[in-house]
Amino acid sequence: MSAKNAHGVNEEASLLLIRETAYYHWEGKGRPCGTALDDWLYAEAIISAGPAKATAPASAPVSAAAPAHTAPHALAPAPAPVKTKKIPVKHAAAAK
Repeated sequence: MSAKNAHGVNEEASLLLIRETAYYHWEGKGRPCGTALDDWLYAEAIISAGPAKATAPASAPVSAAAPAHTAPHALAPAPAPVKTKKIPVKHAAAAK
């Protein structure tokens, strides 16, 4: 028989739920590099808070207990578009 956590869910199912929550949290932030641990801890906090907190939208404010750097970056300004300059290309056929 598998071990159960405080909410009566077996550990394997709990880890899967945390893994999926962390993944979708990371994906919602734009897939930044180097945030795996922060995303995992965020997911653990959401899951351990119980069902009412786990269904909160991704844009919901992060609790004071969570580190500030795990907050969603939905309000961050979008990067400015890159202006490109067209450079004429000389083809071999045109050079003859």
